[in-house]
Amino acid sequence: MYGNLISTFFVEYKSIQGLNEASLVTINGLQVGRVVDVKFNDKPDSKGGLIVEVMLENDFQFSKNSIAKIYSASLMGGQNLAIVPSYEGEMAQDG
Repeated sequence: MYGNLISTFFVEYKSIQGLNEASLVTINGLQVGRVVDVKFNDKPDSKGGLIVEVMLENDFQFSKNSIAKIYSASLMGGQNLAIVPSYEGEMAQDG
């Protein structure tokens, strides 16, 4: 299913709007991975926030300034995650 180039990233949200494990992750409309876990942030200053773990299957480079946008997958419901890449600033790193 996924090649050898697997990277893991974490994104924090206040609300995930129905995003769940196995939701697709896209960059410029191309499926590049999936959501693998959603959990509450346990840091005292971020209580109630949600941490989304994302697994990407290729080595596409983008900066930490990129936006991870939740969008409706279809009229029937379900949410996916689109990475809107930015190339300005420090590059996002695996983990």
